[in-house]
Amino acid sequence: MDGDRSAADPELERAGLLIDLGRAAEAEQLLAERLTARPDDVTAVLLRASALANLGRDDEAHDLARRAVVLEPERPGAHGDRKSTRLNSSHRCISY
Repeated sequence: MDGDRSAADPELERAGLLIDLGRAAEAEQLLAERLTARPDDVTAVLLRASALANLGRDDEAHDLARRAVVLEPERPGAHGDRKSTRLNSSHRCISY
């Protein structure tokens, strides 16, 4: 889990913990609501991509990961050799 995410925002920390606990559907719902209010929240976008990937919704997850690169192309790990749009074997976004 990303250390700056937890220190900065308890809601994002909760979403990350839900994903880690295998409760991706709950995390996805929480993050969808958050993104309605804050559509440019890159960390929330990437966390939601992770939740969607855990739910087997890979196309949506990839779309969100690409959206994060558009929103914040200079974010470390969010750009480069397209790693941000790939999923690792556990279906977690590589970076968020």
